[in-house]
Amino acid sequence: ELAQQRPSGVLALLIAEGAMEGPMEGPMGASMTRANSGSTLGFVDYQSIGTDFDPGKYGTVVHFKGFGRRMNFADEATAALAAEVVQLVAKLEPNTLVWDGDSYSEDSFTYLIPQLHRKTNAQLVMFLRDRLKDRQRVERSWADAKLSLTCFLCPPDLGFDCLGEMALKATQSKGVVCFGGGAVVVAEFDVAPQDITFYFVPACRLSEDGGVEVSPLQARCAPNLQHVPTRES
Repeated sequence: ELAQQRPSGVLALLIAEGAMEGPMEGPMGASMTRANSGSTLGFVDYQSIGTDFDPGKYGTVVHFKGFGRRMNFADEATAALAAEVVQLVAKLEPNTLVWDGDSYSEDSFTYLIPQLHRKTNAQLVMFLRDRLKDRQRVERSWADAKLSLTCFLCPPDLGFDCLGEMALKATQSKGVVCFGGGAVVVAEFDVAPQDITFYFVPACRLSEDGGVEVSPLQARCAPNLQHVPTRES
């Protein structure tokens, strides 16, 4: 696994589902991945968290978090909250939108990232553990979103809650928007400095037994946790 880590500055093209891949040389001699069939949809620009991240280059940074699975955007209440969280992020006027290694999926908070990008024109930055399986997962899933991402690679043995903590320290962001969120989001909130504001939108998801699961943040109170008023509240 360690031997297969990507060096800094490597690009990977995001290709259509089922297309064959092969090596190619990209701009400035960078190694790339290409499709032998199918269309190129975007790219991931891999960078090193240790040497390449400069907060001054990214302007106002907003982190975006939430439930990573089992969200139902066909549900009327969830769709309404999704529209509200898009407006909330737009009001924060981010130059850069950051998330922590989640795949693109239609049942995840990441489903809203293409819409957020269209609304804000923010740069898209992901923090990811430098593991072959994680990189392959990202390249497969984000091809469907047709976006170009900068991906900062972090130590491969990092836990997901520590990944979010590292990302917040690196970006020096003061704003996190949570569209629901499970135990990992709560763990990140618990260790975050008090000068970072978490904006919580009370999205729910399906539980594993088919019921409704709310975020543990919904019952929390703290000076740096803002429960965002919604039309249903």
